[in-house]
Amino acid sequence: MASKCQDKKLQQTCAHHVFADGDELQLLRDSLLRWYDANKRNLPWRRIAKEEDDLDRRGYAVWVSEVMLQQTQVATVIDYYKVSTRTGRAK
Repeated sequence: MASKCQDKKLQQTCAHHVFADGDELQLLRDSLLRWYDANKRNLPWRRIAKEEDDLDRRGYAVWVSEVMLQQTQVATVIDYYKVSTRTGRAK
């Protein structure tokens, strides 16, 4: 199977996704993580993942959020998530 970048029309687009070296890739990673830290939403499953010491409970809480978010908007999931994990905490 031929690479998409072998198509003349896509070569310019593909060139934007190739990193010259590891430093360039690390710069992108650092930039994305800084953006996330500044812009992330305060969601209950993130708090549990950060605060919960019990790894089984933490894993279950994250799994529940992943399943619920597959076909549902975040705003709708938050209340159902709190009920299903019995956190009830609103921060």
